[in-house]
Order: sequence, then structure tokens, then C-alpha cells
Amino acid sequence: MKFNRKHKTRIQGIFEEKTGMVLRSGQNVSAQNPFRRRFALMLALVLVCCFTTGGLAVSRFSSLEEDDLALAAVYEGDGIVQITVENRSDKDLDFEEQLKVMQWNTSKEVEPTEDGDVIFLGTSIPAGETGTMTINLSLAYDMQLLEKPLENGDHYYLVLTNNGFLLGQDWHCSVDFSGNRQAGESTAAESGTSGSAELSDSVELSGSVKAETKIDPAVLQRIPVQLRFYFETDSFGTENRDRSAGEYVEAVSQYLLPYGDRVLMPVTPYDPRLIVNTDNPEQVAFDERVDADRQYLLTGEHLHSVDAWFKMIGRYPMEEALTLEAYIPDGRGDLNDGFIGVPLLYIVTYETSAIREDSLAFLYGQLMDFTEMETYKIYEDDKYACYEISPLLYTDAAEYARTWLEATGQDGTYDAAAEQRLLNIYNYYKENAGRLMEYVD
Repeated sequence: MKFNRKHKTRIQGIFEEKTGMVLRSGQNVSAQNPFRRRFALMLALVLVCCFTTGGLAVSRFSSLEEDDLALAAVYEGDGIVQITVENRSDKDLDFEEQLKVMQWNTSKEVEPTEDGDVIFLGTSIPAGETGTMTINLSLAYDMQLLEKPLENGDHYYLVLTNNGFLLGQDWHCSVDFSGNRQAGESTAAESGTSGSAELSDSVELSGSVKAETKIDPAVLQRIPVQLRFYFETDSFGTENRDRSAGEYVEAVSQYLLPYGDRVLMPVTPYDPRLIVNTDNPEQVAFDERVDADRQYLLTGEHLHSVDAWFKMIGRYPMEEALTLEAYIPDGRGDLNDGFIGVPLLYIVTYETSAIREDSLAFLYGQLMDFTEMETYKIYEDDKYACYEISPLLYTDAAEYARTWLEATGQDGTYDAAAEQRLLNIYNYYKENAGRLMEYVD
């Protein structure tokens, strides 16, 4: 960082504000009284310190310096969280061994216990590389509490930092603690998952149903042959899922190599969050059998990096889509209670300024330019452009829901009325999601 007159003027202003002493430019220091000379010397020392520490601050990884990263968390059970970190900067990233566990809907921090510390491994991620950081929460947090499913689509996220949680040097990473508790083994951790993914795992391991991935045949035909293997492979079993996902990432890297940085990565605005208002402000009746003041409980939205079949939406596990779900009865209670979450709409977001004439998007195995993407655009402002890409995942909403529910053994309560509710939700948000997009602090 170069030190110039602007820096001097700014620091002088801070000095004058703190001390009450006005330091006028152009005065001869030797002509001032001893107190002024002393203050002038102090100012000189302040300038030197700011110059020195300023140079160090610039070298540290910070989003304010346009450094970027991507995070994807998998909860392994027993308090162990594995976080894949992609360092997209030319600076090394060194996480500090401290974090916060937060609850999404309330933005409240979960207080740690007083018994132990959080254990970190793999906190240094070199510039331009991807690494795995392992965090053990079991000694510092009540894991039984964290593993209990939250209500109303709420979920937990971690706040990580490389410099005391300062602005530009703290990052959010969603983590699903409850899904793994039911599954009893490692599961993919889609950011904010509380519906379809968790239900799929529990069904698979119950022994009553052997789930099998069934991607829309019309979608498969649009995916390049060299990438099709991933979408034809069963991903309900976590072993198959992890192995095929790794092979897919490698294959995609080779496939996209000729296009370089023309292929944009979706972003996930966190502060403020860009969401779809699913509180049903227009009092739409999705299901006449449900109380009017509870209609808003029939839909939800979460951040997912995979679809209902556990197939990655982007090219990396950390690329997320805002997913709108329809909740249908699960047979465990009346129409106002238990539900199965069926993901229907998938909204990906790009920075508006990043989209250029030759930019490309890679989504669900399909490579498109942004002229083609224009078909899916539902919202745009000077910061972000949003695209609803469910047509890239399936061709018929009713058939998509029916096939997935049958595959996961959750079709017992999926009758004509449940399908009509699902289609009412789908049609309403398909038409109105764009105008319902809003920022929430």
C-alpha cells in the first residue's frame, strides 16, 4: 500500500478528533510550544504505525480486497464437520481456530458449553487451491441439541474467520446436523437442508425401501455423453454419492477446461440475503382443506447444492441454489401438521457485473451461454441476476414429484388432492417468484 497525502489527512483528522488538538498544516514545528512539538511527534509515530500495519493488512485474505472463497460442509456425526474450502484468491487463507454456531431464522448464536474447546485441523488453504478443514465441536457444544431437527425450515450455520470476525474476513457456511443423526452415517450437507434430503436418507436406511435415482430421460439426452454417467448412477447411498460426485467433478473440470474463466460460478448472497417471500402475502389458497392462516406453512425455501436425487446443481459441491419446496401430507398427522418437502423450483444467482457477452453457465451437466439463460431469468438488479432453472432438471413437475416420491417410498399419501396442492404451489411460484424476490438483512 502506498502512503500518500490522503492517508495523512485522514489520520490527522482522527488524531485531532481523539485528542482535541488541531494540527494546522504549514506551521513551523520549531515555532510551536513544547506540547505542540510533542503532539507532532506523536502524530508522526501514528503515521508510521499506520503505514506499517496497513501494509500488513492488505496482504491478509479479505473479501474487501476482492478475495473470494467457497465453502461446503458435511456433518460426519459425533460433532465432526468436514468443510471443503475453495480458495479463489491469489492469497493464502489461514483460518483462526474460532467459530460461531448460529441459527438461521433468528440469527442467534448457540452458546458453547464451558467444558472444552473446538478442535481445528487443516486451517491453511493455499492460494488458488481447494482443501478440507476438519472441525470437532463435540467438546464445546451440546451435539444432542444441535442434532435435533429445527422447525419451520430453520437450520444452523457456522461463521468462520481469519481475523477476529472483522468485516470482510468472516464467512458463513450452512451445515445440516439433523440429517446425519437419522442416517447414522455421513450424508451430503446441502446448505439449509431440512426437507427432501433428510427424508430421503431416513427412508433409504429404514430397510423398507431401496431408493434408486431416476433422472428425467429427456434431461439426460441434453447432458454430454462423457458426463452422463453421474446422472445415471444411484446417489441415495452415501458411498456411491461421494464416489460418483468426485468422479463427476474431475470429469467436469476436463470438459470445461477449454472455456477457462468464461464459465461463471453462481453466488449465494448472505448479507443481505436474497430470498423469495414465501409468507403468502397475497393469501393464496394452495389447499382449501387447510386453514387460511396456515397456508403459508405449505411452502418453504432452503439453500441446496444438490437436487432431490442428490445430484449436484453446479460443477462444485459448494454451488448452491435457492430451492422452493411444496409440503405435502406425510400421513403422521392432520393436514396442518406433518409434511414431506418436495423441491420444485431451483433459483441460481450470478453477479450482474460478471455476466459478459461470452460468459457461460454450467448447470446440471449442461453448458449454456447467457443468451440461452435469458429464458430462465426471473429477476435482475444492479447486483444480482436470478434464474429459475427447474426446466434443466425435469420436464414435468407432477411426474417429477411422483417419480421421486415413489423412488423414496414416500408416495403413500400422495393422492389427487396432494398432487393438486403441489401443482398449485408450483404454478403460483413459477409465475410469481421473480416479483417476490427481496433482500432480507
